[in-house]
Amino acid sequence: MAEVGGLINAGAETTSIALTNVLEFLLHNPKHLQELREEIDVVLDEDELIAPPPTPAGLPRRTPPEGAQILSEFIPGDTTMDPESRKKMKPDFISFSSGARGCLGCNISYLKQMVVVATIAHRYEFALPSPNFQLVRKEPFNLLVGELPLKIWCRELSFDSVQA
Repeated sequence: MAEVGGLINAGAETTSIALTNVLEFLLHNPKHLQELREEIDVVLDEDELIAPPPTPAGLPRRTPPEGAQILSEFIPGDTTMDPESRKKMKPDFISFSSGARGCLGCNISYLKQMVVVATIAHRYEFALPSPNFQLVRKEPFNLLVGELPLKIWCRELSFDSVQA
């Protein structure tokens, strides 16, 4: 019980911080929120209240047939990033620290983030108090964030235009 409690509690603060930052980023970048919703709306039904948990293994990332511009590089169509490449890149992304002092709850935090972000992006609309609102960030140990006051309401979902 102590180990399970530790894992769940260890991921709570990091999940909260990450979700706050994701929501603020999406609201300041509506194009990215729309792209996220288009991907989610294709795989979730109109009446699904909660997104199902993700698969235990990472899904392959593939560019569309016409290719994609990623930052300053053009990636040809139907290019798949293999798992070996992901392993090589993982040391460059250490948001939960690493080693013996790494976050105990990072795996459950990733799971919670995927489910929560997919669910709320699918079901709700959001608005910041003003277009100029900026989240307060403090860095004592973790990158702590201030309050993110939001207006939230249910999305009008119409799947007539969504292609499966």
